[in-house]
This record gives sequence, structure tokens and C-alpha cells, in this order.
Amino acid sequence: MEVAQDWGKTATRKKRIPEGSALAGEEWDTGPYAVDGLIQTLSQIDGEAFLKHLPTQELTTDRPQ
Repeated sequence: MEVAQDWGKTATRKKRIPEGSALAGEEWDTGPYAVDGLIQTLSQIDGEAFLKHLPTQELTTDRPQ
């Protein structure tokens, strides 16, 4: 997050998005915020143990796997 401010500003400037535009928010959501969320998620992974608490459902389908 140290570079988030510069990242967001640079992305909007390079794409010529007007300052204050709602599109600038998308640059934050798909840039620094998304990467921060990914980092947080990956830092919690211990093998595949993180999957154990997730509910699962088996689906039947005629499509070959």
C-alpha cells in the first residue's frame, strides 16, 4: 500500500481519466486494492488447509471432465 497513491494517480493519468471521475475509483479497485486483497489471501494459505472450512457441493453433469 506504500505505492497505492502513486499507482492510482499514474493509472488514471496514463488512461487520461479526468480527476474525480468515477472511473478513477475503478483504477483503485482493480489496482492497489485488488493486489492488497490478493496478498492478504495468499498470506493466509497454508498448503490447501484454508479450503477445509469452505462449504462444497458436488454437481452432476453429462459433460465429460
